Amino acid sequence: MRARGVFGGVLLTVLVGACAGNSVRSGEITATEHPGLTDDAREGDTNGLESTVAPVDSAANEPLRQRTYDVLALEELVVRGCSLGVIIESVEDLESPRELGRLVLPGSVNGLELLRPGLIAVGSGGAGLFFVDISTPSAPRKTGELDLEGALWRLHRQGDRLLIAAGHQGVVISDGGQRIVGTWSSGGYVRQARPVGDDRAIVADGRRGVALLDLSEPTNPRLLGALDTAGEARAVDLRDDTAFVADFHN
Repeated sequence: MRARGVFGGVLLTVLVGACAGNSVRSGEITATEHPGLTDDAREGDTNGLESTVAPVDSAANEPLRQRTYDVLALEELVVRGCSLGVIIESVEDLESPRELGRLVLPGSVNGLELLRPGLIAVGSGGAGLFFVDISTPSAPRKTGELDLEGALWRLHRQGDRLLIAAGHQGVVISDGGQRIVGTWSSGGYVRQARPVGDDRAIVADGRRGVALLDLSEPTNPRLLGALDTAGEARAVDLRDDTAFVADFHN
């Protein structure tokens, strides 16, 4: 699907791809609220959340290799978000990555982001947001947490802020620490809120498509425009003025 329109003064071409189907549709981006969602569709919008809180007492010796949901590359280190927590590996030798340390966390780690050297944010399934000190890779440690209900997905830093894709909660904006400064929701299911410049974000909002937000006042995010992608927007990326959307089964 290809659509062209204006998001709050920004001209974007939106290309939507899925793994099945070859249909081509057109659409318009409008500065209005998203179209309605039926109760049946809302109830069915679980988006494949598989994880529950992991039994930590039995997880310390698990290999943490069976399911990896996110990865963060940091010079000669790689941090992987796994079913039972995070694992830190040295990739100095790309042919033989070597485990340096691990930290078991409740839930399933779906999102990782570097906040500053030695400190990462970890979005852990239905267990909340954790802050993890990795300055000693062999001994990562939790330094704090932010209690958020429901599933957390991709995390993105925007200046001093952290944009948290929080499923049914929408987009949660923190100050980069343990304080929430703003939220936005259309009633959809947000899996990614990717920064656009210093004060905007493009959002993959599940069955409600994609949206562009003005975050110049983070305490009061403002919808600039939205596009119903017909499928289920799960991820979005930008190149110049083109947005590429993973639209699941569309």
